[in-house]
Amino acid sequence: KALKIYEILEDISGQSVIYNNICGHYDNLGDYPNALRYLAKALEIDTKTGNILGRAIATYNIGNSHYLLGNFERAEHELNNYLKINAQINNRLGNGYGNWCLGMVQREKDNFSEANKHFTKARSSFEALGSKVMALHVMLNTADLHRLQNQFEKSWEICEDIIERAREINTQEIISDVKQQQAKIRITQALKTKKLAVTFLEEAKQLLLEIKQHIEQAEGSIPTKFEVYFDLSQVYYHLGNPEGTMEFYGLAQDIQTSILAHIKDENAQRMFLQRRSNREFTAYKKTIKV
Repeated sequence: KALKIYEILEDISGQSVIYNNICGHYDNLGDYPNALRYLAKALEIDTKTGNILGRAIATYNIGNSHYLLGNFERAEHELNNYLKINAQINNRLGNGYGNWCLGMVQREKDNFSEANKHFTKARSSFEALGSKVMALHVMLNTADLHRLQNQFEKSWEICEDIIERAREINTQEIISDVKQQQAKIRITQALKTKKLAVTFLEEAKQLLLEIKQHIEQAEGSIPTKFEVYFDLSQVYYHLGNPEGTMEFYGLAQDIQTSILAHIKDENAQRMFLQRRSNREFTAYKKTIKV
């Protein structure tokens, strides 16, 4: 409706803003090709009108959508371009976002040292500007870096620190994400060591069931649901519960299939399946012999 109004008013700058907002909707659905289609329209408008801030925002969103799609080389190119555009208007907050997303790209490529450098820059930018919630999101990504390097105590310590800081500023929006990260830590710990494996898995199960209820009631993003269902299936499998294993495997598989249905290009499908969570899901399917 908003887009129609801007079209009637011939307000093309307003149309660009709406196109960027529509992109977020499609990203949450896992429909990255449609997100990129609308972003191309936004970028075209902002380039024609000379709107540098608008061009920067569209470029950032294009980089982020390519990251979600699994096209990491293109994502890195767009995000570096975004930082160059952003430098023209000295947008310090934008520097935080650019480095944050570049850190996530490097994490997917297993370049943990480079990822940490970007996360450090992003957190510094957000904290300098008083953007405490965004700084907490970056800390959460840093916690995952430690998990991926089997530094479980450090990863857990960061998660606990985030929860304490979130309570101090009276924000609950990140708590569910932290609990999801804590569940991943416990699952990884359980698979790496026999000691306390059942205890870790039971703890992960309780965390994930709580998150499941939250994301289903709040209509959480489709990609987030995929990860939660996948993790729950793993937990039930290693706890020896075949019914739970197959129930949540089926839910995760249905989501992955629905996302792939949006991605018509076979090369793009292959890139998407190279995202870490999808690689792990493919390996998991072999483990449970589906």
